[in-house]
Amino acid sequence: MKLLKIISRILVGAVFTFSGFVKLVDPMGSAYKFHDYFFAMHLPVPESINVALGVLMSVAEMLVGLGLLIGVAAEVCTMGALLFMAIFTPVTLWVAIANPVHDCGCFGDALVISNWATFWKNIVIDVFVAFLFLQRKKFEPMINRSADWFVFMALFLLASIFGFRNLYYSPVFDFRPYSVGTVVAEKMKIPAGMKGDEYGYDYTLTNTKSKQTKIMTSADYLASNIWQDSTWQITSTSESKLIKKGYTPPIHDLKIESVEADSIEGYTVAQDLLPRALADANFNVWLIAYDLKKTDLKSIAYASEVAKFCKKNNYKFYCLTSSSKADIEEFQRKNAPAFKFFLADGTTLKTIIRSNPGYLLLKKGKIIGKWHDTEIPKIEKLSSEFQKLDK
Repeated sequence: MKLLKIISRILVGAVFTFSGFVKLVDPMGSAYKFHDYFFAMHLPVPESINVALGVLMSVAEMLVGLGLLIGVAAEVCTMGALLFMAIFTPVTLWVAIANPVHDCGCFGDALVISNWATFWKNIVIDVFVAFLFLQRKKFEPMINRSADWFVFMALFLLASIFGFRNLYYSPVFDFRPYSVGTVVAEKMKIPAGMKGDEYGYDYTLTNTKSKQTKIMTSADYLASNIWQDSTWQITSTSESKLIKKGYTPPIHDLKIESVEADSIEGYTVAQDLLPRALADANFNVWLIAYDLKKTDLKSIAYASEVAKFCKKNNYKFYCLTSSSKADIEEFQRKNAPAFKFFLADGTTLKTIIRSNPGYLLLKKGKIIGKWHDTEIPKIEKLSSEFQKLDK
C-alpha cells in the first residue's frame, strides 16, 4: 500500500507539473485555447478573462503537481487534483465525442495527442487520483508544518512570476513549429514514404434511361468502372471532403495573400510571395499583427521605423495580418504606416508569435530571430543584431 501511494503521488504529481509547466511557458496559447472552448460553447468571453484563466489554471496545475511531488501541502494538492479531474474528465469526453477542437491543449504545444487519447489518459489518472484522495489523511509531511505553507506560497509566487514573464516576453521554451532555427519549407514537407490527407467527392449519378439516381464516392466511381457506362451521367458533385487522414506537416496552413489581388502573367502576387520569401538569401523581416484593432499603435509607429531601416538596407519587410480589407484601409488612413499589408490566417499568425505585433527574422527560409514587440532591438542595434544572429 505504501509503495502504491508513492507511485500514485509521483505519477499524478509528474503529470500535473508537466501540464502546468508547458502551459506557463506559453500562457497566451492557453488563453487562445480557452477562447476556442468558449467559442464552441457559444459563450462570448472577453479576451482578458481568457488570459487570466490561462495563467491561473496553469499556476494551479503546477502547484498541485509540485505539491504532490515534493510532499508540500499534499492533502490540499490531492483535493486540487480531484477537483481538476472532476472537471477535465467530462470536458475531454465531450471534446472526444463532439470534436469542437482538434487539440485539447492539455500539454500545450509540447505534446499533442488525440482527443480520445486525452480522455483515456484522464481515466487512468482518475484511478490514481481517487486512490490518493482516499489516502489523503495518511500523508506524512516531509517538512515542518510551519514551513510547509511557506514553501507552498513561495512556489505559488515563483510560478506566477514565471507565467507573467512568458506572457509579456518571448517564452523561455518555444514548442511551436515556428521556433528559432526552423527551416520553414522543411516543416511543410511530407516525409518520403508517408502520405498526406486524401480528399474526394460524392457524385450524384442519374441513369438516362431508367432515371434511377445513386450517390457514389469519387473513388468508388473509378473503381466500379461505372464511368464506362454512358447511360450513367454525373448530375452533381459535392464539395471536397476528407476521405482518409494522413500525415500532417507541422507547418501546413501558412499561406500569404496580397491585399490587392494583382496578377502577373496569370499568377497572383500572393501565390508568388511565400516561395520567394522563403528562398530569399537576404534578410526578411515579418511583422505579425494578427488583429489591427488590437495592435498597439506605439508598436506600429516603431514598426514603420523598422520598415524604413529594412528598405534602406535592401531587406524585405512584410506585415502579415488577418484583419479584413476594410480594417486595413481604415488603419492605413489613420496611421499611415510605412509598409504594405499581406493577409494570412489568424490562427497561423497567433501560432507564429503570441504578441500583437511581433517580429520574425528569416534568411533563406530559416527563422533566425523572433521578438515580441517589447523585445525588438533599437534601430541603431538592428544591423549588428541581424549579423550576429546570422552567424
